[in-house]
Amino acid sequence: MKSIAARFRPPMKCFEQFRISSDKELKMRTLIPRIILAIFVAISAVAPAISGAVEIRLIPSVEVNEGEVFLAEVANLSKVSRRIRGELEDVFLASAPPSGMSFRISRETVGKSIRNAGIEGVTLAGARVVRVRNSTRILDQQEMVSAVQSFLKSRLINRNGDVEIKTIFVPRQRILLPGGGNVQLTVQAPPNTRFIGRTPLILRVIRGASEIRRIWVTAEIAIYMDVPVARRPIRAMETLKAADFEFRRQDMASMPSDTITSVPEFHGAIAIRAISPGSMVRKSDVKFPYLVKRGHLVHISARSGGLSITAIGKSLDAGRKGDLIRVINIDSKKPVHARIVGASSVEVLF
Repeated sequence: MKSIAARFRPPMKCFEQFRISSDKELKMRTLIPRIILAIFVAISAVAPAISGAVEIRLIPSVEVNEGEVFLAEVANLSKVSRRIRGELEDVFLASAPPSGMSFRISRETVGKSIRNAGIEGVTLAGARVVRVRNSTRILDQQEMVSAVQSFLKSRLINRNGDVEIKTIFVPRQRILLPGGGNVQLTVQAPPNTRFIGRTPLILRVIRGASEIRRIWVTAEIAIYMDVPVARRPIRAMETLKAADFEFRRQDMASMPSDTITSVPEFHGAIAIRAISPGSMVRKSDVKFPYLVKRGHLVHISARSGGLSITAIGKSLDAGRKGDLIRVINIDSKKPVHARIVGASSVEVLF
């Protein structure tokens, strides 16, 4: 039979349930303040409202580039704290006007844009109306063409023949230049430019000492010369004569590089293929007979300024007109290099 104390002893489960309930209550008491603090911090970070009145001053006139106009561009925010400034700078006001144009923004419109951004507590001062001007300008195509023409005329002034600048190709799309002062256009030619036919050039836009834009343009240049062409049909292996040719105006841009451009160059030449009337003659169309044979005597001439010296020599090589050969001076027995200028006639080079 159980004792009275044993009968009235509370079960162990009751103590365990009471201890669990106490632990949960303690955890909730410590967790709730933390939750409230986290919610307050999150609201503070998201809320754009500015505590206390903040005054910003509007600028009477501003210049902008392409794009959008923000509050930072029309107001002086230097006296606003850094934390608030970041929110105000990004307030959108309007799209920028077209290049070279302007519009006005009233103080009321600025204030409405600030409130639409969810920012309160801002007082506006300064200009009642802000004039916004787009300072970018369009680079005029005719301005580019004029710069290229002036450059080409200075480079082609000493060229033989009649020079014609046929066409100048500039970009057709609109080219915008940022504002900030006057610009100067200069033209530059790539290395080894021949200035004939299609000629690529570089147009540089300079402001002050800095290049702000580089544009590729192309000029079509024609240089006309009177070139000998066949007056009649010429058969292969026929010796050419001056009477076989007449002069015709031709664009050098369309001529092969080895085209014969003067009648004296034909002297003694033999056609190696048939040449039709009106055709230009290339050096590859003719061959020249040997004017000097190896071991034959030649007349040597040497000129330097107004001084002229002649001598007799012996050729060590055979050659045609214009060829460079070795010759021995009969008197001095010294070998020299000379260019063939005619039949059994050479000229020493200095």
